[in-house]
Amino acid sequence: MSRFAPLDALLAERMKCDSPPDAAALERWQMERLRATLEHARHSPYHAERLAGIAASSLYSRHDLARLPFMEADILREAPLKLLCVSQDDVARAVTFDTSGSTGPPKRVFCTAEDIENTITFFSHGLLSFMQRGEALLALLPAERPASVGRLLGEAAGRVGVRPLSASPEHGWDSIADMAHREGVRAVVGSPLHVREFALAWHRAGFPSGAISTVLLCWDAAPRALRALLAETLGCEVRHHWGMTETGMGGALSCGEAGMHLRENDLLVEVTDPVSGVPLPDGTWGELVVTTLDRRAMPLIRYRTGDRGRILPGTCPCGSPQRRIDLVPGRLADERLLPDGTPLRLIDLDECLLGLPDVVEYRACLHEDAPAVLAVDVLLRGDIPRLGPTMTAREESVAILTRLLSTASPIARAMRLGTLELRVAARDHLPPETLFAKRRIATRCQASS
Repeated sequence: MSRFAPLDALLAERMKCDSPPDAAALERWQMERLRATLEHARHSPYHAERLAGIAASSLYSRHDLARLPFMEADILREAPLKLLCVSQDDVARAVTFDTSGSTGPPKRVFCTAEDIENTITFFSHGLLSFMQRGEALLALLPAERPASVGRLLGEAAGRVGVRPLSASPEHGWDSIADMAHREGVRAVVGSPLHVREFALAWHRAGFPSGAISTVLLCWDAAPRALRALLAETLGCEVRHHWGMTETGMGGALSCGEAGMHLRENDLLVEVTDPVSGVPLPDGTWGELVVTTLDRRAMPLIRYRTGDRGRILPGTCPCGSPQRRIDLVPGRLADERLLPDGTPLRLIDLDECLLGLPDVVEYRACLHEDAPAVLAVDVLLRGDIPRLGPTMTAREESVAILTRLLSTASPIARAMRLGTLELRVAARDHLPPETLFAKRRIATRCQASS
């Protein structure tokens, strides 16, 4: 049986078939749902105008998606009410949020009770792909507001007999680890940095390796070094989830084999060239573009997510028919071009730093002078072990961090060409509002000393 069986069963249920479909049947069903979605979307002023002249009945394969216009994120900031396909009386929840690197007004997304129910259903089936009834789940997610992701996950857990627990960094990581051990938590869900802090607190307390069976990482890209640290520290399986508020939070979930299976019963995902908009073949990196198939309040049609990704070719070893995307390495807007034209991505810095237990957080800024300067401020938990008697602990820390960062391929190339200078500083603190917040590589026109 596929390790992804619960979500395959959900797909079969939505398709009203006895077993998970093959790839051809899945595509036919998705296109049928797309045609129905396009007709429903015409109830909104925005979609009625942009879809004028396009016959939904003429769309029969995923290749036909290219005939539809893209939907940009700006409409969610500038005129979200124009996207509504239902009466405002039918809106059960309105979400206002900012995203990493965005400027201007925040985005707004509207959901009906049915839209929210679909998210809870996806979460509950997803949990059963790595948890058993009666086990305890710790969610390191926002749960203060009704219909927040933590609340929805908790409701989903309760429906399938999983015991939900919630915590936030304000409780203190040592206290959270103690509570998790006391309650017999078997799985932890949260952002990579939050789960890392939890894992290190668990290890400091001397709690047994293997007691936590699975961690599920969401929100941000998770570098290999951090994933390895979690697996070694907790003795657990590391899984991944990709999603956005715009997609109803759920988007894709890893099965523990290779990549993340898409939520194909609710989403139609493609990858396009971020510059030309041309659809790209499976296996090619580009921009993830999403069309919702079952959204009532605010359907998204060819919505440009801004996330870098690719669809993995072939069938997953787990046996699921649902297509997979690779682990999402970050947002396209977070890339910075070094003077030699090589892109520098946040994940490049994450790989060098976030696998080190003594690194709490960091901030990076690219000063665009000649030569350019990449300044990285690193918040340390404690001194990195001394390498010799002639340097202070702080100097040694900086030397080690500089050496690690200079091995990142884009940085190493630019430094060899003499077009980039790397400056690393070990800090005792970073601004509190930046800790564990969405990170990006800032840019400045002039280097500071």
